[in-house]
Amino acid sequence: MEMNAIAAGLLPVGLAIALGALARRFLIPDEADWAGLNKITFYLLVPGLVISTLANADIAAIPVREIAQALVLAAALVALVLGAVYAVTPKTAEAKAGYSSLFQTATRWNAAVALGVTGEMYGAVALTVIALSMLVLMPAVNVVNIALLTRLHSERRLRLGESLWKVLSNPIIVGCLLGLAVSLPGVSVWPPLMNVVDALADASIAAILLIVGAGLRLSNWSAPRARRNIALSCALKLVLMPLCTLLLAAALGLRGVLLSSVVIVAAVPTAMHGYVLAREMGGDAPLYASAASLQVLLSFVTLPCWIWLAASV
Repeated sequence: MEMNAIAAGLLPVGLAIALGALARRFLIPDEADWAGLNKITFYLLVPGLVISTLANADIAAIPVREIAQALVLAAALVALVLGAVYAVTPKTAEAKAGYSSLFQTATRWNAAVALGVTGEMYGAVALTVIALSMLVLMPAVNVVNIALLTRLHSERRLRLGESLWKVLSNPIIVGCLLGLAVSLPGVSVWPPLMNVVDALADASIAAILLIVGAGLRLSNWSAPRARRNIALSCALKLVLMPLCTLLLAAALGLRGVLLSSVVIVAAVPTAMHGYVLAREMGGDAPLYASAASLQVLLSFVTLPCWIWLAASV
């Protein structure tokens, strides 16, 4: 049952990435075509996904504080490790681009995979945990990552006001703010407008995965620094993050489906839409695509282990 659920969540992701790579190789070789799809996804589809997800969250029946504490503290611990990595990273443009993609792939999480796995295995309670995790992590993770990308890849040192504006005007942050506003009690949206937002959300996952596949460059593995960043990304995201989350959540008293669901949030591979940000904001997009794809493959091994450990507590 567990392996079937994990396969149901991960196989479509891997197949869609492979389809994007094949399409880039044989059907749509022109880079300009993919650049156009990337912009549509960045400015319209991903914000629609964020708004739709946050607007439909219902978190009244689960221990919000304990789940939020476990997720935030685990993410903070991983961020501290990444801070130490930056201290020894050369400050060249190429090295900073690689570091920003390392940071993104180590701190983001693939909500689509988490929803697929928990929905198949545990049902409504687990899906509510995923929705809460999105409310807690999605705005914070996006703000931190976009602020980092802005800081590292701006051509000149930005004033505080300029930095804040660049972060707050980012389409994904706008989506987070609108989604949180729509999720407030008593707030309603004109149904036809919400239908459009939901349609954008439905289209976003496929577009993101195809773009990641089209951007995959196996030659990226030839550089030693790229190999180190990819390996470190996988270790932080698939090992350290779920380990910290499991220990913290268990210490806070979570058990059963709640514990397993929180651990799944931490143990799934990185979010694919970070590739769109890397490509648009100056990060190392091929490194992001390679790390994200390898995480998907490795998670077929690591995710069942974390699920088993969570169920054994």
